[in-house]
Amino acid sequence: GGKKDSFAADERKRKAVPKEAIRRIKVLEEPRRRQICVMLARLPGGIQQIKEAVTDMDGSRLDRDEVELLLGNLPGPEEIQLLKRAQQEHKVDALNIWDVA
Repeated sequence: GGKKDSFAADERKRKAVPKEAIRRIKVLEEPRRRQICVMLARLPGGIQQIKEAVTDMDGSRLDRDEVELLLGNLPGPEEIQLLKRAQQEHKVDALNIWDVA
């Protein structure tokens, strides 16, 4: 699909660019960012696998405690607006990437 191909192309371009030239787009305050990083470290797989497990409602991939961890870290309305605004305002490409754990 389109987004996946575009992401793969950006990944290839990014590998050809020195790390110092890449700008990480930060949206959340550092304590919240750390909280999300810790949560993601405690969950199995990467973000895509977690998304698929939730979307498929697959109880064999996420146990009760892991689902509760996700629910406890859901973004509030203000945070959702902040993320949506950042998505509209920032160009993401080989030189500008989201700051992810």
